[in-house]
Amino acid sequence: MEQSVWGTPDKMARARRKTLERFVSQSIKEEREHPDEIKLQALLDEMGTTELQEFWSYFTADRSFSAANAVPDWQTKRQEKALKRELMHSAFYPKEKDDSGKYIIVRDDFVEHVKSHIVEHICEKVEAEKKYKSLPLFIRIHDKIGFSVVLMVIFGILLGLLSLSIDILFKTKTFNQVVNAGEIIVGIAWWIYLLLIFVRIIVCKLNKTKVGTH
Repeated sequence: MEQSVWGTPDKMARARRKTLERFVSQSIKEEREHPDEIKLQALLDEMGTTELQEFWSYFTADRSFSAANAVPDWQTKRQEKALKRELMHSAFYPKEKDDSGKYIIVRDDFVEHVKSHIVEHICEKVEAEKKYKSLPLFIRIHDKIGFSVVLMVIFGILLGLLSLSIDILFKTKTFNQVVNAGEIIVGIAWWIYLLLIFVRIIVCKLNKTKVGTH
């Protein structure tokens, strides 16, 4: 990591990395099928080799864990394979050697590697987003319900801890009421989500049947 004279991380280096991260996220958000490679090249050229290597290590780690998380948790071997496959795909393998025969990193080759993989990442994310938006509305709503249940559980835990603290401090009896209300709300949402799983299976089968008849 590049450092200032005081030994603290260089703020300008962090700013350049954040700018590059914003470029990637913004390109995905705007669903650009062809990212602005000229702007991307300019951002990469502004970064020092050391900070570019650091950015790439975080970027590849994030992509690799995302690939592993896309596999169900109980399929650990598939998760491990997905993680290794993405790591190997994103890794940079130097081609040039010095006089002693050791491989050395040529900046231009490394920058081109990073650039091509960032463009590939953006295109994959945009394509995945388009495929998701093309799914039936029911399936997308079902996914959002499942996500909402998780958020409600987290919020319920925090609210329960808050009400317990209030009971201890002010000797009130709100904790049990909050817990009971939370159990009812989360329980109803959870059963709705489970019920919609069966409806989703039926919808998917019907769609496949329609496709097969055409």
